[in-house]
Amino acid sequence: MHQLHLAETIYLLVAAIAIVVLFKRINLSPVLGYLVAGAVIGPHGLQLIHDQENIALIAELGVVFLLFYIGLELSLERLLAIRKLVFGLGGMQFALTSGIIGVTIYLLGFEPQTAIIVGGGLALSSTAVVLQLLAERHEQATQVGRLSLAILILQDLAVVPLLILVPLLGDETASLGTALAEAGLSAIVVLVSIVIIGKFLLKPIFSIIGKANSQELFTATTLLIVLGAAAASQAGGLSLALGAFVAGLLVAETEYRLQVETDIKPFQGLFMGLFFMTVGMAIQLPMFVDNLALIVGVTLAYITLKGLIIAGLARYLHFRRACSVSAGSYLCQGSEFAFALFVLAKNEGVVPEQLAQILLVVVSLSMAITPMLVSSIKILAKRFEDKSVKSKTRGMVAQESQDLADHIIIIGLGSVGKNLCHILNEEEIHNFVVVDSDADNVAAARQAGYPVHFGHAERVSLLKSIGIERARMIVIAVPGKREPLKILKAIRDKYKDIQIIARCEDRAHAKAMQKAGANFALSEELQSTSSIGRVMLEQAEIPEVDIKRLLGAFNAES
Repeated sequence: MHQLHLAETIYLLVAAIAIVVLFKRINLSPVLGYLVAGAVIGPHGLQLIHDQENIALIAELGVVFLLFYIGLELSLERLLAIRKLVFGLGGMQFALTSGIIGVTIYLLGFEPQTAIIVGGGLALSSTAVVLQLLAERHEQATQVGRLSLAILILQDLAVVPLLILVPLLGDETASLGTALAEAGLSAIVVLVSIVIIGKFLLKPIFSIIGKANSQELFTATTLLIVLGAAAASQAGGLSLALGAFVAGLLVAETEYRLQVETDIKPFQGLFMGLFFMTVGMAIQLPMFVDNLALIVGVTLAYITLKGLIIAGLARYLHFRRACSVSAGSYLCQGSEFAFALFVLAKNEGVVPEQLAQILLVVVSLSMAITPMLVSSIKILAKRFEDKSVKSKTRGMVAQESQDLADHIIIIGLGSVGKNLCHILNEEEIHNFVVVDSDADNVAAARQAGYPVHFGHAERVSLLKSIGIERARMIVIAVPGKREPLKILKAIRDKYKDIQIIARCEDRAHAKAMQKAGANFALSEELQSTSSIGRVMLEQAEIPEVDIKRLLGAFNAES
């Protein structure tokens, strides 16, 4: 194992802290801060660290933990909730972007293997940057947020075969067809392993460890699963990161996902920071200066092409113009996975070193440009929107909700409705939509990023436009007695089987609502938020441990 000297460790920490803090102050991604920190102290900068191989092993663990974390986020339920967007829009985006870029690289005289990896790598977008921007702008639950998330999920899935493919393409004795076949076979083996191991081993192990009631033991078990899966994958001739990804998928299917995610996040952040610093150390600053015009030109062409592809595909699938343009601006940059992919491809001889150097800088610049681009596009996109909430047509409401399926419809945006939206956001359930008849309420909620529409819910035609036929449940959170009963009767008259949860003023009101067809009728304002929240989350199949955490936090804040 390589030895990391104390002085080099201090240089790494000082550079990381100073530069990353500076980048956060000027509202740029910490990833860029790590890259710049590595370039400054590396062999092509101040030469405080002469040989970045000393931290290569530790940095590789960064990719391992990141893949595990991505696996945790890709639970089967999450995929199924937005499967049409993931495999439809996301699949088309990846295929078209990687195809156009790959063909361009091939026509420039590079080998087919190089074209495949460069096309696939540049088709990816930065999960870290996009999710951070969506959170800052409160757009996770909007249609733009759902589109972006769906595309990111497909891209995260595509990382796995790309990582498998690189060493196979680097084997000069294997043909391209053979390499692709081997990659496909490896993926099948991985999927089979997920099903078998997930069903028979993981839950019992976590159950035994959980009963020991030791935080340290639980953390140690989590680390053992991550590193053990990575080591097993490497022993089978695959990458360390692939094994970690599989382990993440397995854990995501258990009720222990949240605790594991909490335990692993500090390790993932630390090692990923080191990984990005090693990438920064590999960037040759003289090469950057000598090729500045080329790099800037390629970067602008890249983000323009990618943004137009995403926006064009969204429009092709009949999403609103403003939504399509915004999604293109969010996802036009390169990915943190591209760094790992191009570094690995360079080491395996699949991508020439000079091309890899240029691509690393292009991806870095594209990530730096994204926040400014999103802000500019957001101003432009507003011109496409109707500023009056009341004047929105039913057709536009239907367009904003066309991607929803198996979703939750909340009627009423009073105190209970707002709290329920907050609870769903906390659990990262963005598959919901809200209806309210107060235009001021709607305007304020839309400004805060909630997927809210103006309208009177007793008009079933409005509910049809937000996909009531495809909905999982309806929550009636309207204050008062007459209006909720009127809405309930109108819905139940047309839809006999849909699950309805209702907020009620008192016990008598609850009995009337139950008689009118509510599956659950819960009374008293603060208590009704907790009660409705619990029932809503139970019906959404959220694990009991997560429900207790969310409602405990909500009640503590109330």
